[in-house]
Amino acid sequence: MTVRNARGMTMVEVFVVIVIIGILVLGSIPRIGLAVRGSRVDRAAGIVALTLERSFTLASRQRRPVTVSCDCANQVIEIRDLLTDSLYQRRGFGPSTEYQLDTLTLSVGSVTVYPTGVATSPLTVSISAGPSNRQVTLSTAGLVRVVR
Repeated sequence: MTVRNARGMTMVEVFVVIVIIGILVLGSIPRIGLAVRGSRVDRAAGIVALTLERSFTLASRQRRPVTVSCDCANQVIEIRDLLTDSLYQRRGFGPSTEYQLDTLTLSVGSVTVYPTGVATSPLTVSISAGPSNRQVTLSTAGLVRVVR
């Protein structure tokens, strides 16, 4: 009688391992989706904060007041010259952009930023995608904060 040395794995063992790996991957997909949405909201909040800071820089450089406004239906934030209505910057955050936000709202319709570094009123921008949300606040003195 000869004894055969077992080498490798049987097909049943390979299929069992593949099924177990598949179940683990399927269980982690929802958490990966939430993490991706959270990352998009974080990036969008950072871009909104930079846009608000840029409005103060533009007003100072141009020595003219600028207006920060939102077309919230299309999820777009704009910076425009107050006197000539020239568009300085337009930033979109809607479903067709890389951020894919569900909502983008401003606490007030628009804010005017003067070259002296003063805004007409404080502003809060609310951003959300699914369960992830952030707020970006702007004080009248130009302090911009991302609130979690």
